[in-house]
Formats: sequence, C-alpha cells, structure tokens
Amino acid sequence: MALIKCPECKKDVSDQASSCVFCGRPLKRKNRMSGFALFGFAISVTSVVLFLIGFLGIIGFTLSLIGLVICKKKGRSGTGLAIAGMIIGFISTAFFAVWSYYLNSLFGNITW
Repeated sequence: MALIKCPECKKDVSDQASSCVFCGRPLKRKNRMSGFALFGFAISVTSVVLFLIGFLGIIGFTLSLIGLVICKKKGRSGTGLAIAGMIIGFISTAFFAVWSYYLNSLFGNITW
C-alpha cells in the first residue's frame, strides 16, 4: 500500500482509497489496458493485411478472447479492442478458408 497526494487538499492518502478521507474528493485510479486485448487486435488487423498467412487470424482471435476474459475479470480497459480483434480475426480466418477453397477448386490440389 502506497501513499499518494490528494489533488485537492494535497494530503497523503492511500492509493487504495476511492476518495480522499480528508476532503472527500473522488480519486481516480489508473485503469490499465489488457495487453492480450491490444496484442490480439494488432495480430487480427495484421492477419487482414497478410491474409495469405491464415493462422494469424486464429491467433488474433484467441489472444483477443483471452484479453476479453482478463478485462472482465480484472476490470481492465480494452474490451472494445478485444471484441474488435475477435471479429476481425474470425472474418480473416473465414476469408482465408473461402479463398483457399476457391483456389483449390480452380487449380486442383494445392498443398500449403
């Protein structure tokens, strides 16, 4: 437990307190973003750009799902990024599957 200065009365209060015990001013806590949500979103967006690498969408979807669970359990920010990463990752994977099926039907049996 650390002490922080109240922005209003400048007295030391606990960093766990939701408001200053001296003046009653609400204290804002820094809400950390989930790294999994951010990284999952970034991988999902990359999978759209590099759609030839189909497993990136699956990895982005999975990391975003983990990030969403962390955001819900620990109260962190990044829920929107996690949901967007899941949607983009799913669409990218589906696009890759359809694209692979289409190429396979055009050119015969293609091995990746």
